[in-house]
Order: sequence, then structure tokens, then C-alpha cells
Amino acid sequence: MAAGGRALAVVAETDDLDAVVGTRLMLARALYAAGRYGEAIRHAHDVVALLGEDVGRGALSGMNQTVSAHVWLTLFYAERGEFEAGTAEGEMALRLAPDPRCTEHDMVGVRLGLGRLQVVRGDLAGAVATLASALPLCEGDLVIYFSRVASSLGRAYAGTGRVDEGIALLQRADERARAIGFAFGHALVLVQLGEALLLAGDLEQAQEIGCQAVETAQRWGERGNEAWAHCFLGDIGTARRAHQEGQAHYQEALAIAEELEMAPVRARCSAGLARAARHSHPAVDLKSL
Repeated sequence: MAAGGRALAVVAETDDLDAVVGTRLMLARALYAAGRYGEAIRHAHDVVALLGEDVGRGALSGMNQTVSAHVWLTLFYAERGEFEAGTAEGEMALRLAPDPRCTEHDMVGVRLGLGRLQVVRGDLAGAVATLASALPLCEGDLVIYFSRVASSLGRAYAGTGRVDEGIALLQRADERARAIGFAFGHALVLVQLGEALLLAGDLEQAQEIGCQAVETAQRWGERGNEAWAHCFLGDIGTARRAHQEGQAHYQEALAIAEELEMAPVRARCSAGLARAARHSHPAVDLKSL
């Protein structure tokens, strides 16, 4: 982010469109990783304003930057729970990506963005339909996408009853990210693996994976993913009937979510805290008095 800020100052003195677009999108991606979604959205919208719908002006570094701006906006809006805005951006990217000047790189990105939004929104069947066709493309030259596509798809599988298949795919996502040293978003891969393990009833391993997710997010400064990880550990605490521990994690996640305006995490934590409170203070049966 510091390098991106310095680069912005440099490109402000030029009329090099590629430099301006590349700088703003790379900075937006770093801000996204840090959980600073509002700032990331502003930079991506600046790129959209510069490029419009012209994919011919957006060709740079393998992925078409016109399509890329809409894909990243889809991802940014997903974390804030602005699903209508995110879906509109994803649909725009989906409309632009078939252009002959775009590549498979662009289509994988589009499906990654829409699939992640559908997972956060709770449309898991929709996420399976969106992501399944993208996964084979990530097995070759586009391996950099594998952990992100596979983890969202695996989480969707698990949530639609295909739990064993989901866990196996999520484990592959974790292993592949480690094998190629791809740290970007790895904490979220671990969170989704933990959620699938929780669905399978493996509380011990789910707890271990959740702790790894928190540590990984903190190591790389991924505040948004740290919120998801603490929220998940809150769920684990509730499942283990360790209500005080679960409440502490929910409160930690809620504090981050309030700061970063992450409505999905905020809603999930609030619901979790309400459940924990009911278990900690059960209602009195007046008939027994």
C-alpha cells in the first residue's frame, strides 16, 4: 500500500493510461487484502471511469484491466454485503469477458468474483453453478487462481450437502496455495475449510484450522479475513458449548467488522452472540416455580 501511494504520486504527473490503471488496480487489490474496502472501491471506480466498457484500452499484464476493475468491485462489494451493487459489477464483467480480446484469464476472474459474492450471500447452489466450470481452467497456467476458486467451490459443496467432496477440495486448495507460496487470501481458504469441517462434525480439527486462519490473517495484515476467522471461531465455541470463548471471538470479529463496514460478518456475529446469550442464560420455566 505504501508503494502504491508513492506510485500514485508519480503517475499523477503523466498521461500514461496503462500506468495509471495498473497502479490504481494494484493498490485496490492491496487495500482489499487489508480489509480497507471503501478505499479499494474508490480506486476501482476511478479505473472504470477511465476505461468505460472499452476492453481494447484495458489490455495489460495478462488480464484485461477493464474486466478486472469490475471483477474486483464485485469482490469488494461482497465483503461489505452490498450484494446488488456487486452483482451488477459481476454481470458487467460477464458481459465484457467474451470479447475476443479477452482470455480465459478474464473468465476465471469473473467467475471467481461472482462465486465469492454468492457464497457470502448464502446462494451456495448458485456458487456451485458459477464456479464449477472455472475450476478445470485453474489446473494449468492459471494455477494462481486455484486456491481461491477451489475454496469457494468447496465451501459451496459442503453447504449444499456434499460435505466430503467439499472438504477434499478445500484441502487441495490449502495444499496448492502452500505448494506455490501463494499467501494472498490464504486465511480465507482456511476459514472455509474450517467451516466445512464443522459441518462434518469434526470440531477438534475445525478449531485447529480456525486458529491457523487467525494467525495467518494477522501475519499478513488481512484484517477482513481476520474478522471472518474470529467469527468462525465464535461458531466453534458455540458448537463446543464453550460459550464465553465463543462470545470473545464474536466480539473480536464484530469490532473489526464495525471498523471495516463488513455487514455480513456483523450480522453473523450478532446472531451468534444472541444464540450464545440464550445458552448462557436459559429462560426460567415459570411452571417449575
